[in-house]
Formats: sequence, structure tokens, C-alpha cells
Amino acid sequence: VKLLCYLACGVPVVATDVPPHRALLADGITGFLAANEADWERKLAVVLDDAAVRERFRRAGLDLVRRFYSAGAMAKEYLKFYGEVAGR
Repeated sequence: VKLLCYLACGVPVVATDVPPHRALLADGITGFLAANEADWERKLAVVLDDAAVRERFRRAGLDLVRRFYSAGAMAKEYLKFYGEVAGR
């Protein structure tokens, strides 16, 4: 949930490379996934040193949240689910 909050706030992210984070982030596109300490150091340095990367991650993260986790997107999913449960 924290990762989604950061993305929704437009924060460029570096996250631990674990399955839930892999499901959200495309490494190098919507953020960075770090598998070990050396990865963390290298990828954090890139984010800190490169304004273009920060902006690209910021935009990609906001787009991801808007497309899949906004109130409108979630409402569609809930309606679909409840329609299936109700047999419609």
C-alpha cells in the first residue's frame, strides 16, 4: 500500500524487488526495483542525480495509479465483480 501512496503522490520510487512490487512496477519504467544492497545504492544514485529519470518515474507512476487505482477505475472493477456475483 505504501508503494501505491508514493506513486499517487508523484514520488519517484525505488522499491525492493519482491513479487508484490513486481506486480506494480516495471523496472526502469515506472520506478526501480532493487534486488540487493548494491542495486539500492546504484538505483538511488540514478534517481537522485537525474532529474529526467525522476520526472519520467513521477509521470509513469501517476499514470499507473490513475488508470488502475483511481476511484473511477476501482468503481468499474467493483461493478463488474458484483454483476458477476449477481449473475448479470
